[in-house]
Amino acid sequence: MNPNSGHIRLPAGKWIDHILRREVLGRARKGFVLLALLGFGVSLVLAFLSRMGTLPDAYVPPLFRNYFFAFYVAFSVVLVWEVMAMIYTIPYSLADSVGKQFEIMSLIIIRYLFEHIDNYLHIADFQSNWKEIAQVFGITASTLVLYYLIKIFYDIQPHKSITEDPTNRHNFVRIKKGFAFILLITLLTYAGFEMSQSVFHLLEGTFNDTHLGHVFFKNMFSIMIFFDILMILLTMWYGARYSVVFRTSALTVSTILLRIAFSEDLFVMIGLTILSILFAIGVSWVYMRFDKEPVYKR
Repeated sequence: MNPNSGHIRLPAGKWIDHILRREVLGRARKGFVLLALLGFGVSLVLAFLSRMGTLPDAYVPPLFRNYFFAFYVAFSVVLVWEVMAMIYTIPYSLADSVGKQFEIMSLIIIRYLFEHIDNYLHIADFQSNWKEIAQVFGITASTLVLYYLIKIFYDIQPHKSITEDPTNRHNFVRIKKGFAFILLITLLTYAGFEMSQSVFHLLEGTFNDTHLGHVFFKNMFSIMIFFDILMILLTMWYGARYSVVFRTSALTVSTILLRIAFSEDLFVMIGLTILSILFAIGVSWVYMRFDKEPVYKR
């Protein structure tokens, strides 16, 4: 602790500050875009070589023989970057980090369209393909609704410091940066592990549908639930107002609903995601009327 300022200096605090800068996130974005382009190109080449008979079918999984699978690969890389961007918002606003989770879920639902686009392009008539038509309608309509609800969530958010004491406010941000740094390392390590496993199964010829889905994002949202619990306790340490503690706890409930939303049933995922956002909007709306202290909108 610095005796002159009273601020807690976490170990390697300067390194954490440097890594969590917006400029670093911007450079990482370009790296992820290049990685998405690489995955997109490799997937297209594998599909082309497989269809031309240059590569034996034993070396190319059925999924990679489809040109449209390249969309899924590229979009998945973009989603990993979105998780990284969500982590970068944590030190500045917990509510905004929850908003980023909503954004990620909406993009995952859109990715479902890319994942099954080959089925949708072969729709012949309504009677024999009613299920596919219902899925296309559900995805397009729900993502528009989610897009609007997420905007409402951001617009309604009250942004007020949890404590008026400058030292406590500084310490609160420093601790959140420490948690965000741990989450960032966890994300990059886990993403690297999943990528290496996928490449291994691809080379071994054992890559199949079981290696797709939302396993990576399910686990990351599960980790976020534990992180949110820590945020509740940290909030109680620096501020004991019931309205603040309840709001932080309620936003954790939204994260839990998002984790439950990961389902094989597309419409269950859509319904629970919408419920999660509506719940968060309702909590924020009540909070603005419950807490009589002045707040300012985003």
